[in-house]
Amino acid sequence: HLRPISGITVSEVSYALLLLLGVKELYLFGIDAAFDQESGSTHVKEHVSYSKKTLQKTDLLQKLSITQDNVTEVEGNKTDTVFTTMHWSAIIRYFRWHTKRYNKNTTVYNTSFGAKFEGIPAI
Repeated sequence: HLRPISGITVSEVSYALLLLLGVKELYLFGIDAAFDQESGSTHVKEHVSYSKKTLQKTDLLQKLSITQDNVTEVEGNKTDTVFTTMHWSAIIRYFRWHTKRYNKNTTVYNTSFGAKFEGIPAI
């Protein structure tokens, strides 16, 4: 019986598929779900989705009208915290959900300096 695989980007959908296929070892590269913590950049300048933010937590008034661009802090993979967006927070939740649901025998490592993905150790 097939279960649907959900995600926001190809990254977490591919992750779920690799877990289902039973890969033995998996290293996550370039999936950080966070801003560049020094520059506030979302992507390299040449990327079509490039933008830049001032990295500070969204204040209470802004939280009353939350959009996917609101800046928030989450646990970092190799640092205490990192700045991310509500949109990227959903990606973080999908990684956690797929890890809990599909990971039976795969050793997974997160190499990024971005957000921590629960159940996936940093290297």
